[in-house]
Formats: sequence, structure tokens, C-alpha cells
Amino acid sequence: MRVLVIGGGLIGLATAYVSRRGARVTVVEARAAGPVPSPSAIPTALSGLLKPNSPFHVRLSAVPRLVPWLANFRSYCDDAHYQAGLQANLALCRWTFPLIDAFAKMGDGGPPHVS
Repeated sequence: MRVLVIGGGLIGLATAYVSRRGARVTVVEARAAGPVPSPSAIPTALSGLLKPNSPFHVRLSAVPRLVPWLANFRSYCDDAHYQAGLQANLALCRWTFPLIDAFAKMGDGGPPHVS
């Protein structure tokens, strides 16, 4: 079986990981995979802000209220925070993937115990 996962964010990568058993998995991502604010996040978000078909679309009247949030978000869109976010996701995955494997082995017995 072949599986195509569109999107390399946290959900897409987790889906690809779980789907790998017995399948050939391909992840398609337009940019670098990972759900953390990257140095290119602001230009990418701003380019779609006013486009009606964009996932970042907002009404023009809402833009002034977003300025404080965008300024705060922008302060985290640098290489240091990006790398820290990747490391945090990696640490999460070190716990998550073994638990997913344990859950899969249990069948219908429910989720594994986490201590």
C-alpha cells in the first residue's frame, strides 16, 4: 500500500509515522517540515492575510487588532526560536512515538499507561 500525506506539520508527520506500518509513506510539504515559527513565517502569513482563499485570511477590519499579536509572534520568528521549537518537537516525539507503538500493540485494550 502507498500513503501520501499532504503537510509536514506535527499532525502530518505523526500521521506519516503511524501509517508507515505496511505502507510506503510519502510526505509532501511546500516548505521545511515542522510546525514551529520559522524566519519565513511572517512573510508567508502576510502574503495570504487578505486573500480570501488563504488559511491566514482575515477581514481587513480585524487587521488593527492583530498588530500586537503579530508583533509578539514576530519576536519568535528567528533562527534561535525556530531551532528551540524543533528541539521541543523532537523531545515530544521521543515520548510520543514509543507510546503510539505500544498503543498499536495493545489492539482494543485502550491507550497505554503513561507515568
